[in-house]
Amino acid sequence: MLSVNVSTIVMKFEKSEKRIRFSDIPELSASRAGEIKAFVLEKLSPEISTAEFDLSRTDFLDSGGLGFLISIHKSMSSRRGRCVIMSPSPIVRQVLELTRLHKVFDICDETTSGSATISRNRSEVAP
Repeated sequence: MLSVNVSTIVMKFEKSEKRIRFSDIPELSASRAGEIKAFVLEKLSPEISTAEFDLSRTDFLDSGGLGFLISIHKSMSSRRGRCVIMSPSPIVRQVLELTRLHKVFDICDETTSGSATISRNRSEVAP
């Protein structure tokens, strides 16, 4: 796992053959979304089929952050890939539910035992 600085945000990413996971993202806000999006898109090489965002430590999510997540979701969907939100913090889960985006994203809740439950998306965001 590598740690990188995106502006003043430090986040981690781990890449395997077909999957990339971003974690330790303290906030997804309009003021940072552009930089984070550019960084993430740079890392999404063509062979990546799953982009995971561990939002367990994310304590702020606004409309700019939602726009970022939707953009990555569309990018992954256009190449038949997936965008998965991993272990969303309570505030992130609340925002996703209030905006009904929990019906769009695959959400994976990891448990302390190491098992996971995935809520598959039931609707799509129009391109």
